[in-house]
Amino acid sequence: MRLAPLVLLGLLACKDKDPAPVVVGPDDTGGGEGSDDTGDVDCTEPGSWDTVGQPFTLTYCAGCHSSYNEGERRFGAPEGVDLETLAGVQAQAAGSADRVEAGTMPPGAGPSAVEQERWVHWLRCGAPGSDMGLPEGSHEGLAGYAYDTEAYTSTDPDDPAIMVVDRAIAGGSIDFRIGPLSREWYVVDGPEAWLLGIEEVDADEVVIRSVEFDPALQVAGGDGSGWTTEVDVILLDEDGEQSGPRSFTFTESEAVDPDPRVPDEDARQIVGVSEDMELGWMLSEEMGTVAHWVSWPDGSVAFGLQGAGDFGHTWAGDYPLADGHLWAERIMGGGE
Repeated sequence: MRLAPLVLLGLLACKDKDPAPVVVGPDDTGGGEGSDDTGDVDCTEPGSWDTVGQPFTLTYCAGCHSSYNEGERRFGAPEGVDLETLAGVQAQAAGSADRVEAGTMPPGAGPSAVEQERWVHWLRCGAPGSDMGLPEGSHEGLAGYAYDTEAYTSTDPDDPAIMVVDRAIAGGSIDFRIGPLSREWYVVDGPEAWLLGIEEVDADEVVIRSVEFDPALQVAGGDGSGWTTEVDVILLDEDGEQSGPRSFTFTESEAVDPDPRVPDEDARQIVGVSEDMELGWMLSEEMGTVAHWVSWPDGSVAFGLQGAGDFGHTWAGDYPLADGHLWAERIMGGGE
């Protein structure tokens, strides 16, 4: 399954030197149920779907308010109130702004006061922007589950040269599962990185799928544009263990503001594709691993978007993994 990356593009608008404020009144709030008593809003710089709307809704809303969730998976979100697209948000703009201002959404808090203020301001200005949509080909995977997770990097106690990334579920699933989710093993040397393997576990911490690469698969630090590498792969899934050679073709390119909360001119995207797998990362010198995704041979997909991290760490060109690094993510995925 080909999983196209979700790119959060920062839009640069050409403005007059001294623009006059654009004022939006109560009739221009984007629709949806809610109060029309919004007052006048200065919409000179409202932000956009890419820079305000999409980062907020994917992090705090779409885990429940998604057209790909049904029944219990919606956790009480009303049917038809779906916020994973710009059109869906615009249809509920006034009501969404009212609820966020009132503190009733998202439940359990989460966003900072600054994030809430930017989101409400963008909604009151009509929720402007253009919608790229969800990643093409990933809808079945996204329908399976969504978890709030914490990711933590440590060194392997048996081999200090190996970096281990553990992801643990902190809630948000259909069964409110808490506990380990996945583990990845890397070797990092400055800007270069090699992936040794990945495993995912179920609620009983039993491995449900895994992959090992021999030799380790180079995932960063190629020639700067792309590279192809041959490795032996050992796969474990519901069909049992399989092994054999695979060729992965990697491309590396610039990524424009992968997370607009911390604009980064040096952000980059790395994607590796074989005949039946895809691995991808969006990396930032300011935020580390902004997003990552895995498309498995059995059709299962996992996509992670960072929600918060160690913003005090600057990676300065190195691959963004270091002992003790901690960040939060929203994982969306599932299987066929």
